[in-house]
Amino acid sequence: MEQNVNIAIVTIAYNRPDSLLRLLDSLKKVDYEANSVPLIISIDYSGDDRVYKVAEAFNWEFGEKKIIQHTSNLGLKKHVLTCGDLVKDYDALIVLEDDLIVSPAMYSYTWRAVEKYKDDDNIAAISLYAKEWSESAWKPFVPAVTCYDTYFVQTAESWGQVWMRKDWVRFREWYKNNSEPFSESVGVPQDVCDWDSKSWKKYHIKYCVDNNKYTVYPYRSLTTCMGEEGEHVKANNNRFQVPMIENVQKQFVFADFENDDSVKYDTYLERVFNKQMDTCIDLYGQKKDYGSFRYVITPKNLNYKVVETYGLSLRPHEENLSHKVRGNYFVKYDLSIPEKNKSMLFRSQAELNYYNYADFEYVTNKMRVKDLFTHILRIIFYRIKKLFRKN
Repeated sequence: MEQNVNIAIVTIAYNRPDSLLRLLDSLKKVDYEANSVPLIISIDYSGDDRVYKVAEAFNWEFGEKKIIQHTSNLGLKKHVLTCGDLVKDYDALIVLEDDLIVSPAMYSYTWRAVEKYKDDDNIAAISLYAKEWSESAWKPFVPAVTCYDTYFVQTAESWGQVWMRKDWVRFREWYKNNSEPFSESVGVPQDVCDWDSKSWKKYHIKYCVDNNKYTVYPYRSLTTCMGEEGEHVKANNNRFQVPMIENVQKQFVFADFENDDSVKYDTYLERVFNKQMDTCIDLYGQKKDYGSFRYVITPKNLNYKVVETYGLSLRPHEENLSHKVRGNYFVKYDLSIPEKNKSMLFRSQAELNYYNYADFEYVTNKMRVKDLFTHILRIIFYRIKKLFRKN
């Protein structure tokens, strides 16, 4: 299959020389299928030249290597936006922050995805990272599986993304009139609205919601995040590490956005069902506004007529609705009929036991209480030991 797009790789670096070197080493293991691939290493100013020395010494055998060394500190948001603007010289950019590692199949996936989606106006970007966690609900996320390698989410991605020229230009035009800080926005999760205005991702998510755009996501990841301490991360956290495709793969089956069998999620990571227009899906319980929907399915206690209830067993959790799993974890309410319901405070002990245990068991993936307790003790012991070493 002949490649007809010009794609460059941009690595975003600041003050983590070891992280940058690890990312660059993983890029050397990627199969570029005999294509010439420009590598741009963009370094924000930190007053420390170790990152520049790593970039300068790195041997890139697959095309031109260019180092951009900024002479004043941009901060992460401006740095990312500046890197995105480099797409004017290419058809697309692969954008990688320095705490990532890439799969050998990363480039093979990327250019085929760009070929597939470059003319689709529904698409804002292509993710290289496969989600397994909801940042808003702070719970596991499992997408519904299809025969395709991709699905769609109305959000932005920062742990490995591809920006195509026309889509980035549209975002930047929107951003000119929407760069002011915001603390609430229709359709955007409140925790995202609460992020610092220094976050570029916060604005790209709002752009996707305001313009009904989606990001293409892979079911199997082409990057993973080390979660190292940085500008927006206060301490190392491996919560977002995911398994990557280990082998080079040249065949991918990409979903068509308009097809009824393609899987879509909104910015809350709630399933968007093409044929269920009268019911709002709120299975994480994060939504505050149900709009004009007549029904809502949520774990929250609401004072409306209860139509049906469901348990919490299957993954993805929306499958509990499709298969009508018995239980009282999720509740379908008729929002047109007000009716007083018992709050969590006044539920029976049996109801509370079911609700709390179902949630705990599901979130921990059936981890036994004993194992969880042991794990917590190990973390506490490790941190105490680390504290004493510092002293």
